[in-house]
Amino acid sequence: KQFHNAYLRAEARPGKTGENLLQIMECRLDNVVFRLGFAQTRRDARQLVSHAHFTVNGKKVNIPSYQVKAGDVIEVRESSRSSAKFAKLTGAEAPVVALPAWLNRETGSLKGVVAKLPERMKEMTRKVAKKMTAVPKSPMSARAMTQTAEKTMNTKRFRRAKSRSSVAAPV
Repeated sequence: KQFHNAYLRAEARPGKTGENLLQIMECRLDNVVFRLGFAQTRRDARQLVSHAHFTVNGKKVNIPSYQVKAGDVIEVRESSRSSAKFAKLTGAEAPVVALPAWLNRETGSLKGVVAKLPERMKEMTRKVAKKMTAVPKSPMSARAMTQTAEKTMNTKRFRRAKSRSSVAAPV
């Protein structure tokens, strides 16, 4: 249901639906928390957001699907900073995270900024196939495959099996 609604929003926006959908998914708060390096996995990021450990522009947000906008400031809440999980993100042993071009994070702090929205596929780090096609395993051409399928459908055995399955069951 959630993904379907995201698709409908992407379809309603101007531009390519696929790129719009990727932008909507990238701009979810749980994904941004993951990308900023505040969580090790997306599942962890979702839980941290659900437990209200983050603020967006100074306001507590606990909705993982919250859509961030350009200029939004994502920060760990003051009450959560003393947690061991967040304390190790600011110390000398803090992990180094490669940030996408559309996000900025201040070094040594628990604060990140959405500089701009991801605009193109190359800015989004996941590689997505533009067109999904079925590739046959044999070197048979599409025409030969179609002809073979038509021959199969016209055989007596196939028609008999089809007629048996389409007969209504007695009530």
